[in-house]
Amino acid sequence: MKKFISMLLSLTLMLGCFGICATATTADPAIPTADYTLPENNGLPLIVVSGMDFTGLYFDADNPETKAPAIKSVSFSGIVKTLGRAISAAIKGFSLTPAVEVIADYVADILGGIACDKSGNSKYNVSVKTFPEAASSYPVFSEFGGSCEMGIVRDASRRFGGENVYYFFYDWRIDPYINSDALYTMIQKAKTEHNCDKVNIICISMGGIVTINYLDKYGHDDIANIVFNSSTVYGTYVATDLYNGRVKFDPVALYNFLSYTTKDNKLLSTTIKLANKTGLIGKLTNIANKFSDKYKDIIYGKVLTETMGTIPGYWATMTPEDYDSAIEFMFGENREEYAEIIAITDRLHDVAVRRDEIINAAKNDGVNISFIACYNIPLAPVYEHAATQGDGTLETTLMSCGATVADIGSVLSEEYLAQADLAFVSQDKLIDASTCTYRDMTWFVKDCKHVGGRDCSDFNDLLFTLAYAENQVTVDSYELFPRFLVADAYQNFIY
Repeated sequence: MKKFISMLLSLTLMLGCFGICATATTADPAIPTADYTLPENNGLPLIVVSGMDFTGLYFDADNPETKAPAIKSVSFSGIVKTLGRAISAAIKGFSLTPAVEVIADYVADILGGIACDKSGNSKYNVSVKTFPEAASSYPVFSEFGGSCEMGIVRDASRRFGGENVYYFFYDWRIDPYINSDALYTMIQKAKTEHNCDKVNIICISMGGIVTINYLDKYGHDDIANIVFNSSTVYGTYVATDLYNGRVKFDPVALYNFLSYTTKDNKLLSTTIKLANKTGLIGKLTNIANKFSDKYKDIIYGKVLTETMGTIPGYWATMTPEDYDSAIEFMFGENREEYAEIIAITDRLHDVAVRRDEIINAAKNDGVNISFIACYNIPLAPVYEHAATQGDGTLETTLMSCGATVADIGSVLSEEYLAQADLAFVSQDKLIDASTCTYRDMTWFVKDCKHVGGRDCSDFNDLLFTLAYAENQVTVDSYELFPRFLVADAYQNFIY
């Protein structure tokens, strides 16, 4: 049971921090963008700093003959065979325990490849295929389609020339402070190749943490613009809650999540509504919470600690105020055994504590800063903060550096709104941007999934406008890009 629950939570972390971008490289048809002319390229190269990408992790990444995905694919036949073995084991042992062990071994075999050791290094020969040259050197970036990082790099290459665009792709599991060294190398390369003294950066999701570690280590003199797109620079609740043992199954969060995921299937959607109306969803979450409470001591067993618990990339997303309690919960009396990984996470925590100081230093020296956060898409309903506004992967309040948000499926209360400055409140009464640290430089996009970036979209128009700005822009700088935007299915704005 310990192995089974631990690997289930590992899957939850993976889905929570990665979510919909698993299909980021899928090419899909697009419709033309709105009639908008981007500001002229400011002559500086653009570096797109990627986020987490589980599909990019490979055993023997540099060897075409032996290269294999670090996370094995889940097949229908594999599931059927595993269930068959589990049932057989249960019958033979007159107990569910052997069945759970069979399932746990199957899940562990799927996920085990991404584990890090107690020093924060990859436990196995797993790495990523990087793109050290300009995007024009790689045929994949000359293709059309895709969302997230792939859509952004392809779109930027077509609009500004692939020779002017670089894609910083890295092993997100490894210490971001170390990954910032490779980012430094790419920035210097881009400057040399274009005979310039600065670059523009779009950092995506986990890329925000790599960028903030770069700024702390190397300073900001080489950067003109930074766009934090769906960034984790302020941490994530999904990792923080799970590393603190705050597993929670909320009926409202579950209902909204299921309603969203089944909205295009009339039969399933009706079934979910009926289950909620009859109280079935509430009963199911009560059972799940009781089970979680009963087995709290074994939920975070050795398997979880030694796989997800030793990945520096996850620790980098801890909210600073919850870091110490997470260390205590995950390692407890075994701190000496995990001293090396804790030394890494301590340094990452220190950078997280000083994030505003680091960003403000860059901003005050003329670096143009902007943030984009999406909302109105339910989160995985298994952790304490899962009922809050999100983009299907991460939480809006953290991506926006502190916006006050309503829970998903509700609006800000009348009492709250009576005291709020309505100039900062979204028309749908879901977001109050006045509490954002950088409120005049933070944009919100409703109904857009994590990262956005769909090739040939208005969303990318916004991204590139911010990335190539000559001066610090605000939410009042462009009539087409006000503080609050609404996206359609193609990530074009319908306002």
